Amino acid sequence: MNKEERYYECYADAVVNKALSYVGYLEKANANNLDDFTANAGQDNFTCFARDYAQDTGINVQGQPWCDVFADEMYIKTYGVAAARDLVCGFSAYTPTSAAAYQKAGRWTTGTPKPGYQIFYHNSTRICHTGIVVSVDLKAGTVTT
Repeated sequence: MNKEERYYECYADAVVNKALSYVGYLEKANANNLDDFTANAGQDNFTCFARDYAQDTGINVQGQPWCDVFADEMYIKTYGVAAARDLVCGFSAYTPTSAAAYQKAGRWTTGTPKPGYQIFYHNSTRICHTGIVVSVDLKAGTVTT
């Protein structure tokens, strides 16, 4: 493993571990108990991630789908606002806009994702979901986010 690969793995592990620390977090019915993993569970897209995202970026999307906000916040919590902004090619809580930013920056890849990468999912219409790659199993053809 060369120096660049070791550098990448060290930093990738940090954001993966940060994301994994939130496994089990449930979105909330409203803005109550945002920091509790299970209290006030609901399907109205209220999260501690959107609250923190608004504080960190000035973009308030509380109550909106939160996959992109979660990914951005994991980079922010791991590397700080300035480094995260660079890593994710700018902040946007809308997955098509975020994907377009990677493309515009020349950092879009269709190759094998690596742990720590932000990955985007496409439905029959558009890019509709994102996550942080935790692991890749080439043999099984699966990516875990």
